[in-house]
Amino acid sequence: MIVPIEWLNDTFNANPKIFLEPYNDGLQNGAYRNQFWIRDVDRKVMMARGVFGQLIYVDIDNQLTITRLASWPEFLSTERKLDDYRAIDAITKHLTGVTHE
Repeated sequence: MIVPIEWLNDTFNANPKIFLEPYNDGLQNGAYRNQFWIRDVDRKVMMARGVFGQLIYVDIDNQLTITRLASWPEFLSTERKLDDYRAIDAITKHLTGVTHE
């Protein structure tokens, strides 16, 4: 294993009350810890989100990793971010049959 399990466990022990709107838009049960966004504190999904749309999405439960390279015209865009989440959900559903709506 490249990343120690202790670090993963610590990262998933995120507090959803630390980052609220607008930072957690689209993350109804989400949180932030150790430089990673947790999509839902009840699941094992973490994201590294960068400016201009960069994204690394890791769904440990479904053994799925999605990397999105981007160059949005805006530094940050809630609308584009939410579109990304919808696309990721569609990909996850197609590959695994799992929905997260």
